[in-house]
Amino acid sequence: MNYIDITQSTQTLKLNLNQDDNSLGDADFSIYEDGSDSLILEASSEIIYRSYYHEVEFDVNVLSNLKDEKQYTITILNPNTSKVIYRGKFQTTSKDLNNLSVNEGQYIKKTTATNYTILD
Repeated sequence: MNYIDITQSTQTLKLNLNQDDNSLGDADFSIYEDGSDSLILEASSEIIYRSYYHEVEFDVNVLSNLKDEKQYTITILNPNTSKVIYRGKFQTTSKDLNNLSVNEGQYIKKTTATNYTILD
């Protein structure tokens, strides 16, 4: 899953579009709250080809509409055909991505018992 640091002025989302050229240019994208049909934002950004993956840059206008510690779904349309070329998820955070960890380093004990009773 991609992580976006919303405290920065720009962030890039790395994608695999299964396309090996830079002919896309600007593409329209829509961002939704994950698990909901609530449209958060529609915008356009240049898709940059990086030899085996693509990047979409989010500027401050996009990042200002996103909430901290939320998951979002993004849909990107091909600017030439208006067909969906990417659908995926990303999560936002305001934490330092180099030190980001699950459960803040705390082990959460499973609360269900695993004791079994054998009845004869």
